[in-house]
Amino acid sequence: MNLLRNLAMTALASGCLASTSAQALSVEFLGPSQVLAGNSFSLEVVVSGVFDTDPYEELLAFGFNVAVGDSNLAPLTGASVSAPFDDDSAMFPETGVAGSTFVGIASGTSEPIRLARLDFAAGPSAGLLSISATGLASDPNQGLFLVSAGQVGFSASTQVEILAVPEPETYAMLLAGLGILAASVRRRMS
Repeated sequence: MNLLRNLAMTALASGCLASTSAQALSVEFLGPSQVLAGNSFSLEVVVSGVFDTDPYEELLAFGFNVAVGDSNLAPLTGASVSAPFDDDSAMFPETGVAGSTFVGIASGTSEPIRLARLDFAAGPSAGLLSISATGLASDPNQGLFLVSAGQVGFSASTQVEILAVPEPETYAMLLAGLGILAASVRRRMS
């Protein structure tokens, strides 16, 4: 079984499969759009529409790079390939996240197929974080690898707003203001 898998990965890596972009695929991120500064969060990278044009299609493998706009806001702390894919990221060091499964994922589901989970740790600063995943069809180790359609490139992006956590001084001013308000109401009632 490992020999078959290695031969298939060699064929994929050497670009023996045709490259096409005619497939009606959609790759996107699932996860929060807002996160408090200092908290960790995860985004799922999913693909849908694999079986829309060919019900006999199979998804064999994928590879993509992750780009984070301002890594000081929330650096990427880890990536894990979703089941049933095997994590092949170590085999392709120039590709950020890679996974494969043999026999491929065949039709039978209309649900998005989960490729990977990306983990982030939001820093102390607030701001808008841009994240993208790109699988270039021009790179033999990137994109989606399908039995019929061959290699298909993709690009997906999202933004996550990192929200500031109120400082303790803000709470102290709020309590002082409420105390003054309560005292003025008590004074009026007496």
